[in-house]
Amino acid sequence: MFAFKSARYLRTRKEKRIFVRPSTFSSASFAQEISSASWSNSSMVRETSPTVSGEDFRHVVKLVFNLLDKDKTGKVSTLDIVQYLNSFGFDLKRDPRFKSIHESLFAEHVQSRSWDLPRLTSLFDEGPRMLLCRAFKGELVVENFEDLRSGIEEIYKEIKESEDVGKVANYIPQLAIVDPELFGVSFCSIDGQLFSFGDTVDHQFCVQSASKPISYSIASEIVGSEGVHRHVGKEPSGLAFNSLALNPKKLPHNPYLNSGAIMCSSLLWPDQPLYQRFEGVIQTWKNLSGGGHVGFNNSVYLSEKDTAHRNFCLGHMMMEAGAFPPGTDLKKTLSLYFMTCSIELNLENLAISGAVFANNGISVLTGEKIFSPETVKNALSLMLSCGLYDASGLWAFSIGLPAKSGVSGCIFVVVPNLGCFATFSPRLDEAGNSVKGVKFFEKLIERYSLHVFDDTSKLRGGNKIDPKRRFFASNCKRELLFSALFASAEGDLYELQKVFSSGGLDANLADYDGRTCLHLAVCGGHVRTCDFLLRVGASASVKDRWNMSPLDYAVNSGNVVLMRMMGHSSRE
Repeated sequence: MFAFKSARYLRTRKEKRIFVRPSTFSSASFAQEISSASWSNSSMVRETSPTVSGEDFRHVVKLVFNLLDKDKTGKVSTLDIVQYLNSFGFDLKRDPRFKSIHESLFAEHVQSRSWDLPRLTSLFDEGPRMLLCRAFKGELVVENFEDLRSGIEEIYKEIKESEDVGKVANYIPQLAIVDPELFGVSFCSIDGQLFSFGDTVDHQFCVQSASKPISYSIASEIVGSEGVHRHVGKEPSGLAFNSLALNPKKLPHNPYLNSGAIMCSSLLWPDQPLYQRFEGVIQTWKNLSGGGHVGFNNSVYLSEKDTAHRNFCLGHMMMEAGAFPPGTDLKKTLSLYFMTCSIELNLENLAISGAVFANNGISVLTGEKIFSPETVKNALSLMLSCGLYDASGLWAFSIGLPAKSGVSGCIFVVVPNLGCFATFSPRLDEAGNSVKGVKFFEKLIERYSLHVFDDTSKLRGGNKIDPKRRFFASNCKRELLFSALFASAEGDLYELQKVFSSGGLDANLADYDGRTCLHLAVCGGHVRTCDFLLRVGASASVKDRWNMSPLDYAVNSGNVVLMRMMGHSSRE
């Protein structure tokens, strides 16, 4: 409902290496050829464009072909291609970006055939070219994907064999009959790299309170952050998630308590019929999961509705306090809340959905904008401080990552600019959080440098492992500048807004030719992009190596609109 297509821009730089796993190829000469492969800096085009960097793309595919053609037969098998792409974490069957490649690989008439270089080039050309090139050059956010995967598998096996403690939720009858031995772990990176262990794909579970950040985010998109927080606070309560308590202003303490989630439900398209309101929520979940299956468990809904005396009490208490927006239909609001908690999906789709929050509100599989950066920031801030019921303070202290749990046994944890980890195990502790889920994330933080304050505690670079690729971790601002320059050249206003919303980027930083974002936007004739750059502080008088300013280029091109825009900026 809020999603729209937005092709992501991906950076290319000179002297990038192709990603080669030592276990798959050992020729020193070939490795040297790959590591010295250069890329043109002119590849500033959309990932979906069929004309992106054709010559460079063919060159890289040739190097990959030589890597896979171990016996020098001039052919590579379908199995080799699939295994190579899977080694980066791409699920060809699940990922919509690889739909054409998957269909071509497994078309009935080609399954048993091998692929020569022209056909392999044509095959890869059907997919996300820039994403593939970044993978081949080792530029995905998780560079050593297999290392991370094997490390998480070790933690998963350790926790799986740990003592079974805790009890399944029994206050909702249908949750009480869930198999308590279920356990799974899934991860999805912001590049759409996926892996899962245990009960992750075949088992569907109700999201319960894990739905609350999504409902809060939808409400924020509808009425804005200020509109939401007229009716719900921002503070952790220190109380149980279903406590009969309001803050001193007679409002719910935060959106992630039952009272706060009921309040957010009242803000979701209140003028629409109930079925349309729920359809809007379901559609948002489908967008978050990149088109994955999102279901509804009617049995859980009915059992929760029939036993929700405490939630009805919370609703009437807030109604009596005047906390709801005028005209709120309490019965429909509570029904929508129960329906939202009864949405079900598998663990893999929960990880994919959570990765949207790690990716600044953009779907990692479709490139759709689902939530604004402001909404994501607010949702994550509250997840860090309020996401695990009355154990939220301990979680923030020991784990230090935004998270949300549900009494069904799920937890999803967002690592900004990396991805989302999700776990499922129905046995709960006294606070209502999954016992094995919490244990898993404790082990995760022991091994990996992911705590939000690891940077300041000098743990990064010590015994902990940083799963992000080295360039990404150490040159984040440089990457932002590359992104901004490319977006400016192409007039991609949304990407540019996303980059500057990250903070800390000077609009007048320049490339080696002294050309700023405004130089490139003016030369491309992108009026709206120029307007945005001027508003974030870009100067129209900065000179490049040819002693030309953005205003000079506007004058040379005869673009009256840009001349007026720049002239106004100069006088100011």
